[in-house]
Amino acid sequence: MICEIISLSLNNCVICPAGLVNNAMRCIEKMEVLSFANMIGFKKRGTKKQPSVPSVPLSVSVAKNWLRLCCARPYVVSSFNYSNDSIGQRSSRTDYCNGSTVINNFAYNERKELTTAVMSSDEYSHAYDDIGNRRTSSVNAVSSTYTANQLNQYTAITGGISITPTHDFDGNLTWDGRWHHIWNGENRPIKSVPGIVTNGTCMFEYRYNHKNLRVEKVKKQLFDRDPGYPMTPGTNPGTWNPIEARKYVWDGFNITAEIIINHETPATNISYYRWGLDLSGTLQGAVGVGGLLCDTKV
Repeated sequence: MICEIISLSLNNCVICPAGLVNNAMRCIEKMEVLSFANMIGFKKRGTKKQPSVPSVPLSVSVAKNWLRLCCARPYVVSSFNYSNDSIGQRSSRTDYCNGSTVINNFAYNERKELTTAVMSSDEYSHAYDDIGNRRTSSVNAVSSTYTANQLNQYTAITGGISITPTHDFDGNLTWDGRWHHIWNGENRPIKSVPGIVTNGTCMFEYRYNHKNLRVEKVKKQLFDRDPGYPMTPGTNPGTWNPIEARKYVWDGFNITAEIIINHETPATNISYYRWGLDLSGTLQGAVGVGGLLCDTKV
């Protein structure tokens, strides 16, 4: 069941009274309000008209500075408050969750590239070359160095992580140090297989519609492969059995549902996505960017 949004306070907390549904916890596990501006005047579905949200002055930066996650209870479970600098770059994020507060700060260079991020007790830093390729990256005291070719593809990463990435002739990443990636003729990934394959290893397969939007992601696990395969003749290669499938339903370029099918449990869970006006002021003029109103899990 999808619960209607019926109230919006000025600090962007959506209140969903538990009495609207028989089982509030199943109705909504998480609700994301991504834009205050998109919610102004939003009313409950039905014949009885609800009062509009009070009109308050809003700038674009203010509308983008709030994200509030709510459960189907009359109080806030968690929230994320954002601050932007004078040119719209995110400068801080304050997380409130289960009574605790975490402050995260971000800094940029003159080219608007992220240079430092302090998130809780961890500190991240990045440095770039003149065209924007990453040269160094560090997490606390662990640092890595990047080497890029003339096509701006990373050819080596050393230090905290050691990887020799490879690419195909179209520039698609085919090896990232852990996974082999296979692409179709339209440069869409269709399969990801780990570098080391043993019984219990998982791989992923992807399918797309005529608009190149992903409609399915299947997780498969390897079973019954003989230890000597493939070097020993006559050994069993094993089988890749699906253990989870994720199906995606689209309305134009807006995702409206994600269906997660667990083949092992078995169980099916669905996330519904509701959309309002995007950054263009229409439903999909900006391909839905900034228009997501809520995520309902059932």
